[in-house]
Amino acid sequence: MPRGFQPYLFPTVLFTLLLVLGLVVKTQTKLFTNPTTFVREESPPVVPSPPLRPPPPAAASSSSLSAPPCSIPLRHRRLFSFGDSLTSGAYWQMPRRKLRFAPYKTPLEKRLGHHEINVTHVGFPGAHTAGLLSYLKNHFANISSRSPFDACLILAGTNDVIQDRNIQHAFENIKQMHTVCQPLPTVIITLPRFNFPFGPHEPSDLFGYCSPRHPREQERHRQELNAKIVAYASSASLKCGYVDAEQLPDSHRAENRNFWTDCLHPSRKGYAALANLIADHLEKRFSV
Repeated sequence: MPRGFQPYLFPTVLFTLLLVLGLVVKTQTKLFTNPTTFVREESPPVVPSPPLRPPPPAAASSSSLSAPPCSIPLRHRRLFSFGDSLTSGAYWQMPRRKLRFAPYKTPLEKRLGHHEINVTHVGFPGAHTAGLLSYLKNHFANISSRSPFDACLILAGTNDVIQDRNIQHAFENIKQMHTVCQPLPTVIITLPRFNFPFGPHEPSDLFGYCSPRHPREQERHRQELNAKIVAYASSASLKCGYVDAEQLPDSHRAENRNFWTDCLHPSRKGYAALANLIADHLEKRFSV
């Protein structure tokens, strides 16, 4: 027996150790069964802007609520940009094939700098329309209460098409996103062209979405979804119209290769081109 060892203290020490172990196990169980214990939601960045002039009051009718007018001054407006990776600005930085982000919000604010607009963007790479709609329903009211917006820009549906999701369901989800944003004016953005094939050393081939087994079918689905979007935006349901992202330069022409980093994601230059298309539309449809 070691010198100084007191046998009568052994039960007390053992009880203390068991009590501490029980508390640790209980705490760990609580942490892992309640994700909110260690996951904190971050608020979108908000850049202060000058006081806004209130938009003109809408007529008290159901049609005005379902289709807000776009006749609001563009100056000093706060825009909410929402969607998937094309809104987050995801692109591949070569030659190390690192994923970087250059959202179109930055060149859009620069292009419309004389209007002193502010753009808050929320984009989720890889997200389907169902997930985007769920997020918008759960968080938009909270986000907009902290930073009131004057209009919404929505670009979604790419991942539904790439992963062969139901096109009609994707379209219905997109329509509901615009409904969630109302009574704010909303602008819808069509899907850019898919650049199949893009190149032999496509970085996204690691994920398989730039090497589809049925590229023609996916392109047909993209065109089908865009046709639904255009028809919806051209109806009385959405008076603010749509931005035709198919006008982005086609990567199959050699002089346009630097506008894209893979079959889906533009380069920094490509996102700047998308920002110009959006700026042209806003200046055309909104009063200046």
